[in-house]
Amino acid sequence: NLGPEFVYSRNWNFDEILVVEEARVRRRTSFARNVSLRADVRREMERYGGINFDKTRYGFSGNVSTSRLFSVGANLNWGDQVRYGETPFLGEGSSGSLFMALRPFSRLQSSINVNTSRLLDPTFQSEVFDVKIYRALTTYQFTVRLLLRNILQHNSFSQTLGANILLTYRVNSGTVFFV
Repeated sequence: NLGPEFVYSRNWNFDEILVVEEARVRRRTSFARNVSLRADVRREMERYGGINFDKTRYGFSGNVSTSRLFSVGANLNWGDQVRYGETPFLGEGSSGSLFMALRPFSRLQSSINVNTSRLLDPTFQSEVFDVKIYRALTTYQFTVRLLLRNILQHNSFSQTLGANILLTYRVNSGTVFFV
């Protein structure tokens, strides 16, 4: 299954000022056994801090999920990007992610994600930021009602490591106990 796609949108704020305008051309391709690819080009106008920024962005992604046991995918976006702050400017940005999910058996599910975002100041050819976030999420379903989940995440920008363990017991659809 393949096909082109064209999207055009405009968004105004409550003062009737145009804040976002986008024209996007995309090509999606889906193959047998849940294999897909996507590529797009976007022309955007984004208003921030009273300034209209005209941007051109490119994107590519792919996903392979041929079985319930394993899936993998990636996406990459690059082009013009607004630096949000007191003195905003248009820089050269890129972002991407790589993800993998494992389900060795029905009660255990685990996923690993790597997300990255980078911005360069074109005036000085200097790096504004380069962030990488590594995340692992594992869920074990003991019974229909009892679940244990763990999220482990490292942020290279803030140099933080976080862990989040959750034990949940669902009594009914409206009542859940958790620790």
